[in-house]
Amino acid sequence: MNLPDIFITKYQNRPLPYAAEVVAALRKGAAHVTHTPKEFPSTSASELLRTYEIRRKHLARFDTAHAAELRRDVDAFCEALTARKSDRCGAWGIESSPYFIYWFWEWASDDSLVGVTKAVDDRRLSDAERSVLWGEKRPG
Repeated sequence: MNLPDIFITKYQNRPLPYAAEVVAALRKGAAHVTHTPKEFPSTSASELLRTYEIRRKHLARFDTAHAAELRRDVDAFCEALTARKSDRCGAWGIESSPYFIYWFWEWASDDSLVGVTKAVDDRRLSDAERSVLWGEKRPG
């Protein structure tokens, strides 16, 4: 079984944020798997928590529906990480056209889901798309 099929089998029937759209994009060939939990060393939950707390503060600067959606994801992820700071996490990374990146985080100890986060590859955004998503022009 190839990586997209493994991901689809694992997540296609789960009521998770973004699961349906990621599965559909993988099936259409509009997305691809960039990381799997088994390919790369796991990361400590406490380290991820520090990173995502910084992201949460950054997202708080923006007043758009997109930023609010990402904040909800990050808040839920941070809450889950806080409960098991001494554990480790791995992730499925999925890039989807035109500019989205999804992370399906799993506990390394039992492969159960920690949370799902979404990001945007800013390099792929037009100025108009950036304005809609973030409510501001590109810096510089």
